[in-house]
Amino acid sequence: MEFNKQANEIRNSHVENSTINQNNIHNVEKLSLYEQLGPITKSSIIQEVLEGIIDLSDDEIEATELDVQPYTIQDKIDHNGIVAYKEAYDTYMGDKPYIDHRLRALESGKNPLASKRLYKFVQRVYSKHCHHANSDNRIQCVCDEIKSDLLRVDNIGIEETAIVPSIVFYVFAKCHILTKPPIQT
Repeated sequence: MEFNKQANEIRNSHVENSTINQNNIHNVEKLSLYEQLGPITKSSIIQEVLEGIIDLSDDEIEATELDVQPYTIQDKIDHNGIVAYKEAYDTYMGDKPYIDHRLRALESGKNPLASKRLYKFVQRVYSKHCHHANSDNRIQCVCDEIKSDLLRVDNIGIEETAIVPSIVFYVFAKCHILTKPPIQT
C-alpha cells in the first residue's frame, strides 16, 4: 500500500518542530504522520476510511428534513464549547474538500447513500457518548470508538485511522452531531 511506504519514510526521517519556551526549556513537537502526507495520499486514505465506516454502518436510512438554519461552523464550535476543534480548525477545514470529493465519488459509483450512511453511523456512535458533559470528551470518545471499529476492517491500519477526527469534524460541520447554535435575530 502506497500509504504504508510513505508512512515508513516519514517515520524514518523523524520530522520534528523545535521551539524554546519562556523558561528556555526545549520543546520538541513531532508532526503527526497524517499532517505530513501529500494531497493524493490523504485523498486515498480518506477513501479507504470512508468506505470502512460505511461498511460498518448497517443502519436503515430514512429521509430527513433539510437543515436550512443559518450559522457558521465557528458559531457551532463556540456554542458547544469545543476547544479541540477551535485549535485544529484549519487542519479540519483543509480536509473537508477531500472528504466531500470522496463522498461524491462513492455516491456516484457503488454507494449512492454513502453520506447518509456515514452520518447515521457517526450519529449512532455519538449517541452512546452523550452522557459526557464535556463536548471535547464526547468527540474524543466518538473518534476512539470509530478508530477501534475500523481496525477490524480489512486494509485499514492504525496509520489510516489518523483521519477519523477530520471525518467526525466533517459530520459535525454538516450538523449531524452536537447542538446547533440558536438562531440569531
